[in-house]
Amino acid sequence: MKQLLLTILLGSVFAADLDCPNETAYHVDLDSTSATFGETIASGQCGCLGFNSKAVATDSTLSLQINLFDNEPLRGFQLTLIEASEGALNFEWARTTGKSNGWEVWDTSNPDGSVTLLGFDLDGSETQAGSEGAFLEVLFSVSKILPSHLSFYLGEEEIFLSDRDGENVICGYPDKQNPLTLEVNRLSHQIGGEMIPENFALHPGFPNPFNPTTTIRFDLPVDSDVRLSVYDIAGREILVLVQDRFKSGKHSVEWQGVTDSGQLAPSGIYYIRLNDGKVSQTRKLTLLK
Repeated sequence: MKQLLLTILLGSVFAADLDCPNETAYHVDLDSTSATFGETIASGQCGCLGFNSKAVATDSTLSLQINLFDNEPLRGFQLTLIEASEGALNFEWARTTGKSNGWEVWDTSNPDGSVTLLGFDLDGSETQAGSEGAFLEVLFSVSKILPSHLSFYLGEEEIFLSDRDGENVICGYPDKQNPLTLEVNRLSHQIGGEMIPENFALHPGFPNPFNPTTTIRFDLPVDSDVRLSVYDIAGREILVLVQDRFKSGKHSVEWQGVTDSGQLAPSGIYYIRLNDGKVSQTRKLTLLK
């Protein structure tokens, strides 16, 4: 299936190159049996998360990459990924890659549309620390036309990068105040080089005259709600061929010479009308028997 390519232009990003401090991370000791209970104590060396500034999208999917800079080896993570797309994106899957390649990852979709991801290696392997690298790849499906801007960030609750001692060493990540914001710019071509039509068009049926089947082709420059109907010479609608939402592109529908009731239409002249709610076009067909 041909897919409309989208160019995703970077609007702003938390960190194109992660600037993760080579410092000690701290946490509040919540172990009531500990001598340091309630105090802020050292966790380990900082680890930071950030989005890769390059997202890959088609008219049906969008792939996003999360990067990691770890100042010490890590063994696991938990994070909640939040996206603002006006309901245009649906989470499909996440997989570990690069620094976490081979780890297991589990996902939970939340009622607010966010997704919580949890990952670690069952054999206890660790990341190779000291540099920035790919960490997670997340795929979304596109359920409707994307808005002009998309935003992604990580939730502040229960975000966790675990070192070998099980301590949380997260020091930086893209939060709601510092999201990745992408501008969506649609290109006018498809994979394979076929152009997206520039104009709304209903083409002549082929063959015409026909018996018993003819093919009707139509072009849509944008995603549209379309109604394609057949009328007899008296102007009566005898069949609705399609009434649905179509993506931009070239489409075709067959008419097998029958009416809404399933009966064969008699020989004669008919008219095909295409309407998207704003524009309509009509073509004449001749059915011969």
